[in-house]
Amino acid sequence: MRPLTLALLATALCAASVQSADRYLVATQATPRETPLRVLRDAGEVRSHAVRTFTSVNAFAATLTDAEVAELRQSSEVRYVTRTVERHAFDASPAIADQATTSTSIGQRMPYGIAMIHAPEMWSVTKGAGPINVAVLDTGIDMHHPDLAANYAGGYNVFDQSSNPMDDHGHGTHVAGTIAALDNDIGVVGVAPEVRLWAVKVLDHLGVGTDENIAQGTDWVINKKRQIGGDWIMSLSLGGNMDSPVEAEAFKRVIAEGILVTAAAGNLGLAFTEFPAAYDGVIAVGAIDSTSELAMFSDFGPRLNVVAPGVGVLSTAVEGTAPALAVMTVSTGPTFVAAAVQGSTPGQLRGHYVSCGIGHANEFPPEVRGNIALIRRGELTFNEKVRNAHP
Repeated sequence: MRPLTLALLATALCAASVQSADRYLVATQATPRETPLRVLRDAGEVRSHAVRTFTSVNAFAATLTDAEVAELRQSSEVRYVTRTVERHAFDASPAIADQATTSTSIGQRMPYGIAMIHAPEMWSVTKGAGPINVAVLDTGIDMHHPDLAANYAGGYNVFDQSSNPMDDHGHGTHVAGTIAALDNDIGVVGVAPEVRLWAVKVLDHLGVGTDENIAQGTDWVINKKRQIGGDWIMSLSLGGNMDSPVEAEAFKRVIAEGILVTAAAGNLGLAFTEFPAAYDGVIAVGAIDSTSELAMFSDFGPRLNVVAPGVGVLSTAVEGTAPALAVMTVSTGPTFVAAAVQGSTPGQLRGHYVSCGIGHANEFPPEVRGNIALIRRGELTFNEKVRNAHP
């Protein structure tokens, strides 16, 4: 065989090896720091296999070929090897987003679920009650959001290992608003409007991650609790239908550290609790609607521990991403919400309603100037009505 052919064959074999590699979690007998495996000790091996070690559990993550997996499974230093499994965001259905900025909102609204669970009755006790910390493991949080910024304490991004868990999806910010939106005069209010809020970004811009990411997130939360103390709650509105031994061990360690863990049961509408909610010690949370009926999409079954409002949830959104809402409050009290007209200028307007019929040019009386034109549907296009209102 000619040298060139040998070189091409070697290149092909190398490419095939790379293509067959996948991401695995390797559980070890001792901590990764103390384990004498070449993939952990050799700097070149660590880089080529993209090794990530954990502190909450004796394990590490690595990109491995089938042959490397088989070799590790034969090692006395290894307890087991598993392929990573997917974790994804559990979306509220249907969800409503409210950017809660002073330029787009009129006053503060209380989502039905906040009153439904009697949260305001506890605010006299919980507000300013000390270092209660809630770590939201999700897609991150918009830490600049005006309804969250004052409660945001910091966080971690497992993807780039930075302290910037900015939400590039929206789900985490929505969850954070339900938990901790400020009690102010804008947007919404959360269950605990003075809690200390932490963001751990374990899901990417598509709302997808793996059990590896979750284990990394638990590491960070444990270390932060040990660093600053206080009482901690971990919230995970995410999961998947496959268990993960390493992830299960990580949560066992979290719970042993005195951290309360809550996780969504799942959104498949089945008598099956997804993971991590299904692990021992994790509080599995299902969803109910405003009439206290179990949501059609909520998972249920013997492992379900508690239910909470989860249908049509009004909460915060990453600024600039939520569809605008038009909010109208009449003097007698009722408030109505509708989609804003695309291209309309954000702002507030107070005035009297003036009946302007169907919107013909001759139906706008002089007193409508500076007030609000009330126009019936029908006959004319919306553009025609607007043009007639602004001659």
